[in-house]
Amino acid sequence: MSFIYRNEKGAEVILTTTKIKVADIKGLDGLKNDIGSVKGYNQHGSTYVSNTVDERDIDIILKIITDDEDYRRIKRNLLSIFNPDTKGDLIVKSVNGERERKISTRVVESPKFKQSKSKYKNMRECEIGLIALDPYWKDKSETKTDIAIWRGKFSFPLVIKENGIMMGYREPSLIVNTKNMGDVKCGMKILFKAKGTLVNPQLVNIETQDFVKINKTMKKGEVIEVTTDFGNKKVSYSKNGVVENAFNYWDLYSTFLQLEVGDNLFRYNADEGIDNLEVTIYHTSRYLGI
Repeated sequence: MSFIYRNEKGAEVILTTTKIKVADIKGLDGLKNDIGSVKGYNQHGSTYVSNTVDERDIDIILKIITDDEDYRRIKRNLLSIFNPDTKGDLIVKSVNGERERKISTRVVESPKFKQSKSKYKNMRECEIGLIALDPYWKDKSETKTDIAIWRGKFSFPLVIKENGIMMGYREPSLIVNTKNMGDVKCGMKILFKAKGTLVNPQLVNIETQDFVKINKTMKKGEVIEVTTDFGNKKVSYSKNGVVENAFNYWDLYSTFLQLEVGDNLFRYNADEGIDNLEVTIYHTSRYLGI
């Protein structure tokens, strides 16, 4: 595997090069699960109530193999990028490049350097301590699922037939399966886009009948975005690049839908103008380890 660290300012360092090697890294997997329980009078054992997963500690040991001048440059760079005042992503790539995941971290121990015990004079060690308050690894990019969309059919060379040409067609299915390939359930981002006038768009989980509903008459070009991630729940409205808070359109019986592990069947709907509704779901699967 190869490792990259990128802080929130966009500065990054590759931790697997000819001059920098990851000698050891701890915390890529294995999480402590705190179980909450209650014990009744004369009860044998206890009764499960809830569980929470602790944050993830990641400890990295690097070996730096280079001459003194280059070592000073690398040391300065590592100290700058692994800054305790900035957060960053630790990115892991598989050898063949097919899998790439990341985790958001904070620096709890900035780079600490020392001479290596190796027989090689130009080898030093660097120790770095990170903490991931959100302990789950995530896919590097979001997964996009379109439910109700228009497919373009206009192309060149253009041949106009006697009965006209098809400029596009609407996907016929009202239902889509959004697959969560991760190890735990996750939130998502839902986009309701108006291609014309429609009333009260909604997305329904077919199995549970939980739903997201927006009480608004939408006009062409308007977009409602609903984010259901834990700690980042929001509803926004946008048109022509102007974004506004839209919680006032949130239906009181709505639920901030989550994606369970595996298959999730959703159906879209609207009180009026359903053919003018386009729905897209984005999500990022979450994993217990690498």
